[in-house]
Amino acid sequence: MAAQLSVQRACSELGDDESRSSARDEIVLAVGERKMTVLEVALALQGPLTSPEREARENGTRVLGEIASRCRGVLNSGELHTLSEFLAARLRDWPCAGAAATACRALLQPPSPYDAGPAPAATLGEASAGAILEATAEALRTAQSLRQEERSALLQLLLAALGGGWAARLAAAAPAGGAGGAAAPSGLAPALLDAFLGAVDGEKDPRCLLLAFESVAELCRLFHSRGVDPAPLRQASEELVDWLATYFPISFNPPPAAPGARNRSITRAELAAGLHAAMASSPFLAGGVLQLLAEKLSSTYRPAKEDSLSALRRCCAAYGPDALAPHLGQPSGAAPAQVWSALRSELLQPVSHNCGGGAAGDADGHVAGAAAAAACLTAVARAAGPGALDRTALQDASMSDLVAVVRAARGGEPGAGAAGGGGGGGPSSTVAARADRQVLCGALLVSAVCAAGPGSTAAAQTAVLGPVQAVLAEALAGPAGGGGSGSGTAVYDRPDAVMYGMTLLASAAEAVAAELVGGPPACVSSPADGAAGVAAMTDMKRALTAALSALSGPLLATDADADVSMDTDSAPPPSSPLAGFSPAAAAQLRLAVVAAWRALLSLHMGYVGVLAGMVSSGGVPPEALAALAALTLSPEEVAAAAEQLCTCALAAAAAAAAGGSGSVAVPSRMAWGRQVDACQEAAAALQQLLSLPSLPAEAAASGGRNAATSAEAVVTLLVRQLTEAMSPASSTAAEGAATAAEALRLAVSLAEAASQSPGAAAFSAAWLAALPPLLVGTPSRRPRESWLRPCLAQLASRVLPAAARTPSSAAAAAAAAASLAAHGLAAAALTAAAEWDASAAAASDDAEQAMPFVGIDASGGFDEPPLMDAWCAAVEAAVSCCDDNQQLGLAMEAAEVVSAAAAAAAAANGAAMPRAALPLAAAVIAGLRPAVLAPHSTQAVADGLLRLLSAATSPAAASGTATHPALRPAAVALAAAVNRWQDAAALDAWLTSAFRPTLLAALAVPPGRTAAAAPAAAVVAAVGWVGRALALRTHPALSEITTALLACLTSPSGVATSDDMEVDAPAAAAVPGAGGAAGSAEAAAAFGLLVAEAAEAGGVELAARPAAAVCRVLWQQRCFSMCLQALAQAASAYTPPAYSSAGDAGGPALTPDPLPLPLAAAAGNLAAAAPAALCRQDAPRLVPLLVRSARRLAAALSKAPSAPGEPSGAGPSSGPSLPPVALAAALRGALRVVREWLNTQAGPQPNEALGKALVDCAPELVGLVCAATAVTAGSASSSGGACGGAGAAPLGAATCAVREEALRCVLALMDAVPYHVLHPMRQQVLRCVTRTLDDNKRGIRQLAVKARRVWADK
Repeated sequence: MAAQLSVQRACSELGDDESRSSARDEIVLAVGERKMTVLEVALALQGPLTSPEREARENGTRVLGEIASRCRGVLNSGELHTLSEFLAARLRDWPCAGAAATACRALLQPPSPYDAGPAPAATLGEASAGAILEATAEALRTAQSLRQEERSALLQLLLAALGGGWAARLAAAAPAGGAGGAAAPSGLAPALLDAFLGAVDGEKDPRCLLLAFESVAELCRLFHSRGVDPAPLRQASEELVDWLATYFPISFNPPPAAPGARNRSITRAELAAGLHAAMASSPFLAGGVLQLLAEKLSSTYRPAKEDSLSALRRCCAAYGPDALAPHLGQPSGAAPAQVWSALRSELLQPVSHNCGGGAAGDADGHVAGAAAAAACLTAVARAAGPGALDRTALQDASMSDLVAVVRAARGGEPGAGAAGGGGGGGPSSTVAARADRQVLCGALLVSAVCAAGPGSTAAAQTAVLGPVQAVLAEALAGPAGGGGSGSGTAVYDRPDAVMYGMTLLASAAEAVAAELVGGPPACVSSPADGAAGVAAMTDMKRALTAALSALSGPLLATDADADVSMDTDSAPPPSSPLAGFSPAAAAQLRLAVVAAWRALLSLHMGYVGVLAGMVSSGGVPPEALAALAALTLSPEEVAAAAEQLCTCALAAAAAAAAGGSGSVAVPSRMAWGRQVDACQEAAAALQQLLSLPSLPAEAAASGGRNAATSAEAVVTLLVRQLTEAMSPASSTAAEGAATAAEALRLAVSLAEAASQSPGAAAFSAAWLAALPPLLVGTPSRRPRESWLRPCLAQLASRVLPAAARTPSSAAAAAAAAASLAAHGLAAAALTAAAEWDASAAAASDDAEQAMPFVGIDASGGFDEPPLMDAWCAAVEAAVSCCDDNQQLGLAMEAAEVVSAAAAAAAAANGAAMPRAALPLAAAVIAGLRPAVLAPHSTQAVADGLLRLLSAATSPAAASGTATHPALRPAAVALAAAVNRWQDAAALDAWLTSAFRPTLLAALAVPPGRTAAAAPAAAVVAAVGWVGRALALRTHPALSEITTALLACLTSPSGVATSDDMEVDAPAAAAVPGAGGAAGSAEAAAAFGLLVAEAAEAGGVELAARPAAAVCRVLWQQRCFSMCLQALAQAASAYTPPAYSSAGDAGGPALTPDPLPLPLAAAAGNLAAAAPAALCRQDAPRLVPLLVRSARRLAAALSKAPSAPGEPSGAGPSSGPSLPPVALAAALRGALRVVREWLNTQAGPQPNEALGKALVDCAPELVGLVCAATAVTAGSASSSGGACGGAGAAPLGAATCAVREEALRCVLALMDAVPYHVLHPMRQQVLRCVTRTLDDNKRGIRQLAVKARRVWADK
C-alpha cells in the first residue's frame, strides 16, 4: 500500500515537481534498502506506464530511471533484466525517450564501487543489453522529431553502448548470417549506423553535434573491431563524409554566457576538434576527406584554410600509409597533385606579398599560414611514406629557384650584395627583399620535408641541400683564381650567400631535432632509409660546422685580418671587433651564427636522447651507434660554440653602442623582419649549451668520441671571456661600457639557472669566484659605478638566491663550489671595506677614490638606493649561500668589526664609526641562519650593536652621526640577533637589563622638556626593528614597544614623555638628530614594519621566512590585532569631525580633524603592510580608522583648504608635520587597501561585515577619494615643508600614484556600494573627476575619462 501511494504521488499530474521528486526518493530508498523489489514497483507503475496521458508515462519512466541509476549496485540480475525490458519498451514511446535513454545508459555502464552492497554487484546480461541496443536503434530513427534534450540523451546512450563495448561484443558474438532482420544481433552494427545517420541528418544544435562527432569515432571503432564485418562502414563512407562535409569548416560563435549560468558554452575550437576527430576515425573515409580538404585549402576564406590544414595533419597521421597509398602514393596522380598544389600555394604565399617587418608586416597571416602548411606537409609526407608527396615537393620549380637564389647571392648579382651591406633602396633592395622571402619560404618547405623522416631527409639532401652546401663552401672559400684578398677574407664578399646557406641548413637541422624528441629515427626499423638519412644529416652538420669555423675569424677580426669591406661607405673603422663587414651585414651574420649553433645544439640533444634509448634497449650494432654519435658535438665543437656565442652577444652590444641606437635588437632578414636581439638569442643558446647531456659510454666508444662534453673547459672559457669584458679596462669607451653591461647580463642569465642544470651551477660557482677582483678593484683600477650598481643588484636578487636553492644530487659538487665562492665574495668585501675605511677614502673629493663603496653619488638618487645599500644586500645574500662553518667564521669577523666600531664610537662620540666595514658587518649578521650562533655569541653581538647605536645617538655624539649610513643596517642586525636568540630566558634578561634602559628609554624624556628633546630617527628606527624581531617571536615585550612608538605619534613635536610610556627616563639633554618630524615618521613607518612579510633598511633584510628568522604561528594576526587596537584607542581620544557633503564649487570640503598626522600615517602604513585577508577580517574596526586617517592625510596634502577660512592643507596641529613623501606613501597605501575592499565587494563573494562598514562610511569614503584626486606635488610641498631640489622628483611620483589610486577607487565605488547611497554625492564626485581630465600623466587622464563616463551614465 505504501509503495502504491508513493508511486501515485511520483506519477501524479496534479502535484508539483518537489512532491514528485520526494516520492521518487522514497521509492529509491525503499528499493535500496530491499524493502521493495523492482517487480513490485513495476506492477505499481502498470497504470502510469500504460496511461494515455503523456505526463503520466513520462513520470513513471523517471521512477524506473531513478532506480536504475541510483540502485544499480544492489540490483540482482533478474531485476536488471526486468528493468531493461521495461525501459527498452519506453524507448519506443517518444514522450518517454529522454528519461528512458538516461536510465538505459545507467544500466549499460558498470556499477560504481561506492554503490555496491555487501555482495558483488550483478552484471547486465547480453540479452538485456541487446534489447536496449535494438530499442536504441529504433528510437534513433525517429530522433529528428524529438526535443534537444531527448536527442542528446539518445546520443549519450549510443555512446555508452559503443564506448562500453556492448555493441562490439554483441556484434562479434552473433553468428554470421543470423536471422532476425535489422533487429537481429548480426545486423546490430549496421542498424546502429543507419539509425545514427538518419538521426543526425540536419542536426544544428552544437551540444548534439559534439556528441554526434564523438559517436562517429565510436561507430568507426566498432566496425574495425575484431569479429565485426567492416563492409557496411565502407559502403556508408561516402554518405558519412557527405554528412561531415556539411559542417566543414565549423562556423560557430558561442552566445554570451547568461548571468549566473553554471554550464559553460561550447566553443568553436571544441566543435572543430570533434569534427576533425570524426573525419580521422576510419581509413575508409580517406578518399572523400582528402578530396574535401584539398578543395577547402584553395579557399580564400582564412578559417577554412586553417581548419583544412589542421584536419589534414590529423587525418593523414590517423589513416596510415596503406590507406593513403591509393590517394597520395603516386606522385603523378591527381590527388597528390591537388594536395601539393594547395599546400604549395600556401607555403609560397609570402613570396608574392611583402610580409616583412615582423607582426605588422603579416597582417593577413601569410607567414603564419605558411608555417601551418609546412607542419601539415610534414605530417602528410610522413604518413604517405618516402617517395610520395616529399618527392613531389622536392621536384617543384620553387626548389630549383631556391638554389638559384643562393647561387645568385654567391655570384654577386644585383640585390644580394646591396641587401647584405645595408645599401640604399631602389630596385636592388626590392630584389633583395624578394630573395629573402624566397629563402625563408624555401627553408620552411625543405625543413618540412626533412622532418618527415630519414628517407625524406636524404631526398632533400640530394635535391636541394647538397647544392646549397656546395654554394656555401664556395662562398666561404673565395672565388677560384683570386678576386679577393685571399681565402681568409673572401667571406666578406658574399655575406648573403653565407647567410642564406646557413639559414637553410640550420632550419633543416632544427626541424630534424624537433622530430627526434618523439623517439628514435626510422633507421632502427628501416635500415636503408635510416642510413641514407643519417648520412645526409652528417653532411649537413659538417657543412654547418665548417661555415661556423670559417666565420670565427671574421667575428673576431681585428684591423690586421679584415682588410676587405663589402661596403666601404658603411663599414666600421678598422679598430672595430667586426671590421671587414658593414654593420648591417655583421648584425645579420651574428644572428645566423647564433641560429646555426642553436640548431646544432638541439640536434646534439636529440641524438644523445636517441642513443640513450638505443643503448638501454640493447641489440643495436656498433656501426649504427657510431653513425649517430658522429651527429653529436665533440668537446672541441662545444668549446667553439661557447666562444662564438659569447662573442656574438658582446659584439652585438658593442655595435649597438657604436651606432648610437641604444637597442641591440635589429630587424632580422631571416625572421621576416622581426626585431631580434642577438644577445638574448645567444644567452638562450648558452643556457642550452650548459645543459647539454653527455654521450652514453657505449655510443662514445663506438664512435671514438669522449663521453663528456668537457663542461669544465666550457665554463672556464665562458668565465674568462665574460670577466675580461667586464674588467674596468674594457669599460672606458661607450662600446666598452656596453660590452661590460651585456657581459653582466649574459653572466646573470646563465648563473640564474644554477638550480636547473649542473653546467649552469658550475658556471655560477666559477663566476662568483672570479667576481671579487672586479667588484673591489684596485686603487689604480676601480670599477665603474654604472656597472657596479647593477652587478650588486643582480647578485642580491637573482644570482645568489639561485645558488642558495637546494641543488640536485648531480650538482652537489657545484653547490659546494658556489658556497665556497659566496664565502670568498663576502670575505673579500669585508676585507676591502676595512682597507677602504683605513685609507679614509670616504673623505676624499676624488670620485675614483670614493669607489667602490660610496660611489660618485652617495645618495643614489630617488629611484635607486645608495651604493652601500647594494653592497649590503649582496653580502647578506652571499652569507645565506654559505654553510654553517663558513657563516660562523664570517660572524666572528663581523662581531669584531662591530665591537671595534662600538668602542671607537664611544671614545670619539660616534665620529670614528667606519662607513663601509660596519654596514657590511651588519649585513653579515643579518644573513646568518637562526641556529648558527650560540646564545652567548648572540648576546655578545647584540651588546656590541646596542653600544654602537647608543653611542652614535647619545646627546654627546658628534654632529651628523645620528644619520650615519651604518645605523640602519646596524638596527636590522640587532633585530636579527634578537629574533634568533635561542635562549628565551637570556633574551628576557637582556631586554630588561640592556634594551629598555638604553634604547627604549631614549624615546622618553622627562615632562617639561618635550620641545627640544625629540628622539633621533635612528633610535626610533632601531626600536621599531627590535619590535619586528619580537613580533616574529610573538614575544610579550612587543606591547611595550608599541606603547612607546604610539607615544611618539601622539605627543606634541613627536616626543614621548616618561609619563606616556610609564618608564623611568633620565634627565638628559636633547637628543641630536633629525628632530621630531623624522622621529615621528620613523615611528609611523614602524607600524608597517611590524606586520610586513618582508622588510629591509640600508639594503639589509629581515624577512619572515623560516630559513631567515624565527617565525611563530599566526604572528602576523596577533601583531596586527595588537597594533590596530592600540591605534584605534589612540584615535578615539580625538573627536572625529562631522562630515558635511556641502562644498564649494571647486570640489568637496573636508572638515578639520584633530587627528595627529603621524597617527594617521601609522594607520595607513599598518593597513598597507598587512595581508589583505587580515584587513578584511578586521574590517569593522579597521574601516572607520583607515578612512578617517586617509582623509586626514589627504587634507594635509590637498591643495584645497580643509575648511572655509583655513589655510591650504592645514588643520588643527596635534603633533609634528611629517615629510610630504612619507604622507603621500601612507595615503597611497591606505587607498590601495580601500580599493581592494571595494573590489572584494564588487566580486562574486562579497564580505557582509565589510560591506556594512563601507556603507556606513560612504560619505567619508567619497570625501576621501575626492580630496585625494586633488593631491599634487605643489600642494603637498606647500603643506608639508620644503621639497625642492632632489626631493621634487620622488614627491611628484608619489602624488601621481595617489591620484591614480584615488581614481581607481572612484571607479570601484560604483560597483561596491549601493547606488542610492552614492547618489546624493554624485555631482561632488563628477566635479573632482573633471579636474583631473587635464592631468599631466596620461594614465590618470584615461582613468578620469572612464570614471566620468561611469558616474555620468548612472
